[in-house]
Amino acid sequence: MKLKSILFLLLTAVAFSSCDISGSNSSTCSQIIGIGTTAVTGPTVAAVNETIVLNVSYIRSSCATFSNFYEVNDVDGKLITVNVQVDPCACTSEETITESKNYNFKRTTAGTYVLKFKVTNTTFVTHTIVVS
Repeated sequence: MKLKSILFLLLTAVAFSSCDISGSNSSTCSQIIGIGTTAVTGPTVAAVNETIVLNVSYIRSSCATFSNFYEVNDVDGKLITVNVQVDPCACTSEETITESKNYNFKRTTAGTYVLKFKVTNTTFVTHTIVVS
């Protein structure tokens, strides 16, 4: 019997570890997730040290808000994921919103740069920029 009580307490602690329940009887399970890019538009040429702005479009849940662009260097260029913050515990809406954010690009050396914006884990919207 004592073993069952301890097991129950451990399972309860694990179940509530991902949610923060405040005194206002609301819970939050906020998390950052990557979502797919739908389109990228903007210049394809730039001068050294020039900042150009790319317009990155995506579809997000009405429960989510833009967080950041997550960047990882890849052998072929740079992989970029749109990250949003979502709280599935506090929102039940299934409405979606098309949104766009500006992505700033600037390089200090000339070259050809390939930016791959993630659509899925294996597909990308590719935008190539020649810096001279």
